[in-house]
Amino acid sequence: MIRRLPFLILAILGAAVPLSVAHAQPSAAEWASIRGADVALVPPGWSTPEPVAGASSPGYEDGASVSPDGRTVFFVARDIDPWSGRITGPNRDPDRSCVDYGIVPSSCGTGGRADLFQVRDGVVTPHPLTLNRPLGGFHMIDSDSAVFMRGFETSTEDIGIAQQSAGGEWSEAQELPGVSSGGTDRDPWADAAELRVLFSSRRSGGAGKDDIYESRRASTSAPWSTPRPLPAPINGPDEDMQPFMRGDWLYFMSDRNGGPARIYRARELGDGSWGTPEIVVESRYGVGEPTLSADGNTMVFVQLFMQGEHQNFEVMVSRRLQAPPAAPSLLP
Repeated sequence: MIRRLPFLILAILGAAVPLSVAHAQPSAAEWASIRGADVALVPPGWSTPEPVAGASSPGYEDGASVSPDGRTVFFVARDIDPWSGRITGPNRDPDRSCVDYGIVPSSCGTGGRADLFQVRDGVVTPHPLTLNRPLGGFHMIDSDSAVFMRGFETSTEDIGIAQQSAGGEWSEAQELPGVSSGGTDRDPWADAAELRVLFSSRRSGGAGKDDIYESRRASTSAPWSTPRPLPAPINGPDEDMQPFMRGDWLYFMSDRNGGPARIYRARELGDGSWGTPEIVVESRYGVGEPTLSADGNTMVFVQLFMQGEHQNFEVMVSRRLQAPPAAPSLLP
């Protein structure tokens, strides 16, 4: 059973959507046609967004991010339509790599379970960190460490961190002490020095619904500071979430100004304040989950497509068509 509606669905749709399935689920070819009629608007100098090869399906894909080298995309997937409860997506794990309740072998991303997958050169595999516990909101800090949210699709989601050895083995996921609230904390981003973390939370003390919070520490052995919400104009009365930093630019999703959800960016100023957010990516029904590769030439995000009562999330990619211009653009 679906225990909680997907976090991007809630942020994008806002109002109730019919849950009945009076018509057949559109085929893969029909979804391709639907995508062609709702092309997301991206800044000049960037390619037309297209689904990430290997990740696209008629099923549910969300929680996307791109690795620093731009070659691997991480995303959350399951084979069940969260609105109808019908199986619509593929079984991405026929080897039954996951374990339910610690004892039962299971296929990752099936039976209502949402799991973290990775796709590189069109090949999709479950991520090692998801095998014993569903994960989401995954962000590679660098080549050997990552932050993410644990307990995806449960009543409690906390911020976790793990390291990868030179041999490719991942450490046990650890909660960031002093950062998680015991409620709903998700979509973390951390800097390369692991001294600053941003994340979304619905904890008390924010400006609205989901807000973007920040915590810092003086060194990797020092405790994390008490998280605080970013000030206006970043947080407001609407959904403000899914932060990602590149340089002094913050990218995030918001459904402000009447929605739908759009990807914004704002510059962090030297005095602790923020510049006015500006729209970077938008579409008819909504976009979110913005991330960029380290060189700034690959952008990955999630887009919602709709046909009647049917919804389909796709992991989309857009690439820079030219070298960064000398003058400021919507993407640095």
